[in-house]
Amino acid sequence: MLGRNYPVLELLRQRPAGVGKVFFVDSGIGVAGAEGTDPNSPLLTITEALDRCKASKGDVIIILQNSPSSPPATETFPVVVNKAGVLIAGLYSRGLLSDSGFGADADVATLEIAANYVTIEGLYLGCQAGGRAGGIVEFNGTNSYFGVTFRNCVFDTQYIATHGILANYDQPYLLVEDCRFGRQDIAGYSTAVIHIANGTCVEIKRNRFLGITGIAVNLATTCGMVSVLDNLFCTKDARVGEAITVGAGATNNVFVDNKAINGMLNAGYTYNPFRDLAGNTANHWGLNYRGNEVIEPIGA
Repeated sequence: MLGRNYPVLELLRQRPAGVGKVFFVDSGIGVAGAEGTDPNSPLLTITEALDRCKASKGDVIIILQNSPSSPPATETFPVVVNKAGVLIAGLYSRGLLSDSGFGADADVATLEIAANYVTIEGLYLGCQAGGRAGGIVEFNGTNSYFGVTFRNCVFDTQYIATHGILANYDQPYLLVEDCRFGRQDIAGYSTAVIHIANGTCVEIKRNRFLGITGIAVNLATTCGMVSVLDNLFCTKDARVGEAITVGAGATNNVFVDNKAINGMLNAGYTYNPFRDLAGNTANHWGLNYRGNEVIEPIGA
């Protein structure tokens, strides 16, 4: 039985009563209308699992071997994550993603965040051949959602969207860590990998941004107390692609131990991939690197 092969599932099922339920999703063996709490009888879609979750109860949705976009495709996009405190995770934990690659084959987001304290972990995310004129992940409307986390996910660029994560409104305490955005062999997101229009106490750390052609991390003018720490930026070309761009009104943001690379050390670069339009004292820049060279950001 599947559950016997993965002790983590047993641990989840043994949580105390009232902590929350665990729902399983697998488009290969899932059954519409199933209870979904047994990994051997999972649900077909994440949307159906979300419908069964209760807000702020610690419910968990586990994606098994076949994702909602694996044939037969069953999910309707965007998947609106609208239950506070829910965790949506791939089965195999850190470093090994479940076969959870799914994405919208139309001009809609793959995931739409519409609740507080949501965690997305261990998933392969992307758009399909229909493309995406916005983000693979978008935050809903003009609402603030506190404490959303993306951890150990792959945001692929086999088909190129304009953004990986698009947050057009204040998203306090957003955390993006240990994720991979893009691939070295394919041009990256056409506008910005992570765009934050108005972020407060955000952390973006230990991520890999690959094949950058636009901007990797774009902080707009009203961002404050954002920390961008220990990220690796691999630009697609030695003459194009920015690692971090900070808007003119952004203040009290921190940038330390980030490295931009292209080619051998820093020999191929013809520009500075770090840009701060807010002035010399508005933000805090520690040691950041272009290749093996410590470099200060430029202004306009």
